[in-house]
Amino acid sequence: MLAAADAVDGLRALGLDSLEGALAYTGTVARAAGKRCTYRIPVGGSAWYLKIYRGLSLGERLRGRRSPARREWDNIETLDRAGFEVPARVAVGEGGAAVGAPVRSFLLTRAVDGDPLHQFLRRRDAAQGQALHALAGLVRRFHDSGFFHRDLYCGHVLRGLDGRLWLIDLARVGRGAPPRRRWLVKDLAALESSAPSAVSRSARLRFLLRYLGKARGDAEARRWVRAILAKSRRIRRHVPRYG
Repeated sequence: MLAAADAVDGLRALGLDSLEGALAYTGTVARAAGKRCTYRIPVGGSAWYLKIYRGLSLGERLRGRRSPARREWDNIETLDRAGFEVPARVAVGEGGAAVGAPVRSFLLTRAVDGDPLHQFLRRRDAAQGQALHALAGLVRRFHDSGFFHRDLYCGHVLRGLDGRLWLIDLARVGRGAPPRRRWLVKDLAALESSAPSAVSRSARLRFLLRYLGKARGDAEARRWVRAILAKSRRIRRHVPRYG
């Protein structure tokens, strides 16, 4: 188990200062998805999020030595060092496997003081345009830095009170030099497929042109549009295993 030094007393008070204590926690469930469950824990005037993983498939265990919680912990550190806004880490713990990745793990992060990006994209006004402009710049910088998210849905971007955009749910973030185009298309398609209907086709095109650094559409932009829309359709056809 690893923990931020300034969180040790709080962890002990909540009984979260061990893997067993974290796995035994019961409280307000923010999201449940199969063997993963996320709790929101009020702490002072803010909150922590506790993400618990119980069990991995054999394939998941053999693909690496780190648990999903530890991968996200490490990804948060990497992205923070690269200058991206990500949740502050509180604690991580893992255990319960003799071979491969640990099958039980947990991650604690501090809540971001802000709102889901959806809230701004549902508005047909200047706030929507500003949010899309900022998002395009963020995703371009993210990809230019070699990163790809693999779960870059609108629900995994938060807008802080100061207007900055924060990335969350970072367990599957990867990095390449440069990333393969398929991962860039997947990230853009995830955003396209999850954007509210209030975002018009012209607004979506402006987002893409901003991402590509172009003033107007051309043959290259059209190729990107075709690839993104094709992947977006496949994403929409996918039936989530968990709500």
